[in-house]
Amino acid sequence: MDNKPVKTDNKKLHSVCIENRSSITMSGISEVISSDETELCLVGSYGEMTITGKDFKIIKFNADDGNLFAEGSVDCIKYKGAKTPLIKRIFK
Repeated sequence: MDNKPVKTDNKKLHSVCIENRSSITMSGISEVISSDETELCLVGSYGEMTITGKDFKIIKFNADDGNLFAEGSVDCIKYKGAKTPLIKRIFK
């Protein structure tokens, strides 16, 4: 039997649950960069994200456990990540 160590990911669990495009529950959020009625900018386990829509209001955010609950009309969620270098994309 092969006894190679299993590589584990040290990132916190990240999840997004949108109900009827009017409320959003998230885990794995470490920071709220900014928030207003049309945009939420957050830092999560897998990098920065922007949520756009209208009438946003953060109901609850706990930085200790990373949970966030907000209400408003969700139009888009966009993750901002570092692009993979060209060499790595070519030689997969």
